[in-house]
Amino acid sequence: MKKRTKVVLGVAAVAIAIGVIASANGGGEGSTVTPASPEVSEKAEYVLTATSPGGFTNVTYIRPDGQMSQETSPAGTEWSATVDGNGWGKPTLTVQGGSGTGEVACRITHDGKVVAENSSAGAYAVVSCSAH
Repeated sequence: MKKRTKVVLGVAAVAIAIGVIASANGGGEGSTVTPASPEVSEKAEYVLTATSPGGFTNVTYIRPDGQMSQETSPAGTEWSATVDGNGWGKPTLTVQGGSGTGEVACRITHDGKVVAENSSAGAYAVVSCSAH
């Protein structure tokens, strides 16, 4: 394969990747995509918490370093995890409540300050929090 063909294919691959990222982030007309910085964020910890009076079906979170963890049917009505703040991103937490009714809630704190919280109600409700 000629060098020029490789360059054109490489540019096309990057353009496709940017389009996929923009689409996944809700991008549309007028949206811009800013690539994630590889710089290390603050070293403080994030605390991820969730509550669900009906118990949990699933808890999934992504740490700032991009690693994902998932717990299926964790016991109890309260859940928490502390994650290291090192990495290029911000943590996200997605929780699905159990069969019982009630409010399913998530919260992310950083240095003791709430940086994200959200709630939803109903059987098997799903809620997500993303640190900002």
